Amino acid sequence: MNSLFGLLAAPAAASAIDLAGRTADAAATPFELLMQMAAKAAEPTASVDDFTDDTEPESLQQQVARQLQELLQALGLPSGDRVTLEVDNATGDVFVDDDHPLAGEIEAALRSDSQLEENVRRLAEIDGLFGAAPFAANSKLEVEVAEDQRLADLRWR
Repeated sequence: MNSLFGLLAAPAAASAIDLAGRTADAAATPFELLMQMAAKAAEPTASVDDFTDDTEPESLQQQVARQLQELLQALGLPSGDRVTLEVDNATGDVFVDDDHPLAGEIEAALRSDSQLEENVRRLAEIDGLFGAAPFAANSKLEVEVAEDQRLADLRWR
């Protein structure tokens, strides 16, 4: 009888875990976005692109890429050099991966440009808005100094 109860309880436990995950996602979603979703009668398969202003994330990403390119070039990083920025999901602090030789200088430059630091945080929010677990690891942004471009190459990992 106990094994039968275990077989019956397993689907209920999986449903409870799924419901808890969806509840955490909903709690982390901005109210305005939830209202947009309700107003548009969203399908369950809709993506974040269906509900966000397409120009804002793209222009913000371009702005951050340009600012990071300028900052890293000013610090003397050659083209092709990579820096990994990490955004602490709990505190919002932005820091450089410890293994970069100029980590301290890059962090100091970021701290002195509060707008750039805030924009990196906003990009991390946008990137993790949907599908991020409530206790997800920190967001990591790999920045590569571009050779003949005004914009650094940005990749979330």
